[in-house]
Amino acid sequence: MDIRKFFNPAAAVQRDASPLRQGPSGAAKSKKRPDGADAKGKKATKLRGSPRKLPAATTHRRESPRRSRDANPTAASAALPQPAPLPKPATEPSPEPATPPATEGKGGSLTTEHREEETPPGLSEYEQTRLKNIRINQARLAELGLADGPATPRSPPKAKAKSKRKAPLPKVPLPPERRSKRARGEKPDYSGEKIDRFGDELDAAAARKKHSPGKTMEEIVGEARAVLLKSRDMLKSMQGSTRPTDTSVAEKDGWFKQAVHLWGPRVADVWPPSWEEYVTSRLSHPPPPESPYLLLQEFFAEDTWKLLISCVLMSRVSSVETKTRCIGGFFQNYPTPSAALDANPADVLKIISGLGLFETRWRSVVAITQRFLEMPVFTVGLDKETKVYGVGEFGVDSYLIFTQHPAGQTMSPADKNLRAYCEWLKSLPETSGVRVEAGVKSE
Repeated sequence: MDIRKFFNPAAAVQRDASPLRQGPSGAAKSKKRPDGADAKGKKATKLRGSPRKLPAATTHRRESPRRSRDANPTAASAALPQPAPLPKPATEPSPEPATPPATEGKGGSLTTEHREEETPPGLSEYEQTRLKNIRINQARLAELGLADGPATPRSPPKAKAKSKRKAPLPKVPLPPERRSKRARGEKPDYSGEKIDRFGDELDAAAARKKHSPGKTMEEIVGEARAVLLKSRDMLKSMQGSTRPTDTSVAEKDGWFKQAVHLWGPRVADVWPPSWEEYVTSRLSHPPPPESPYLLLQEFFAEDTWKLLISCVLMSRVSSVETKTRCIGGFFQNYPTPSAALDANPADVLKIISGLGLFETRWRSVVAITQRFLEMPVFTVGLDKETKVYGVGEFGVDSYLIFTQHPAGQTMSPADKNLRAYCEWLKSLPETSGVRVEAGVKSE
């Protein structure tokens, strides 16, 4: 249902003037019917508790005018209920020309300023009423100022006046706060003394280091020779205090011959209390089996001195080819501790120069060789009594794993290669090695 018909004041006046709303005297009718039933057709009960008799319910389905019109416009117009004619007054006034329906103004009065336009032919009574209400509502909206009127063109925006740019001020060069030391031909303002003396010692040390030339090859070789001669003198001083007057019996001992055979004639410079302990403390117990890792220490596991020397020479070197070439060349020219103490430092420098840090490495080689020859019972550790210059944690772990077998089966070194080797040893059911006995040649 179109709700706009409720805005039609004329329809409201016509509804109030309907005979259904008024009696013969013009008063409003009562809602009750003469038979005692109400407006809905229900009778009131006479006695309380008596059975209620209701008339047969009849339902009337009112079809929608719109649906009826769509199906059959002629039938829809005929089916609509026709309003009852208005009652005629006692004295009929003279006929007047028809006027358009009045509309209610803003103050409640009716105005007739809007005339009814022509109605298209062929419309039903419902459509004519609907069209009339639409026109009245449009007129009402126009009076209230709510109707959509023709669009009024807007005036174009006024162009803003362009602001005149001010001319830039001329740049005036500021006087420099201080003179740059990069300026050519300009002398500094200060007289030469240092205001802030922070870092003067560091500057002086850097200046000395800058102007001091590096060591020449002759100086490096001379210092290496001095280290070697000092080690030889220490061994000779020990020979005078420990060497017996009659050495014929000791020289016939098989352990003495074994020591000279393995480590050279400089063994005779030291006379330990027991040659057997001297020799056995320097041998592998027994050497471990070869592993799939092929570590460099495995090639020197049967000779403790060579094992420690190789650990010193391979330290801080990543190239396998350089380590193999330099270490192999050193042992080829100096196979025993006695030969290393009789070496010429210049020749050694040519062999191991590719490893770098020659001064430190040569000093470590001499210190290991001296301790290896002079100790009655040889051992290496990290404590003060057994510490050897140049042998750190890596060298001590290598010494225990490869010469004091099976100590490696219970170790977990910090070096990843040694740790992998120890894990491999733990996985073996049994390990065996050959211990070098007295009088047996060992390569």
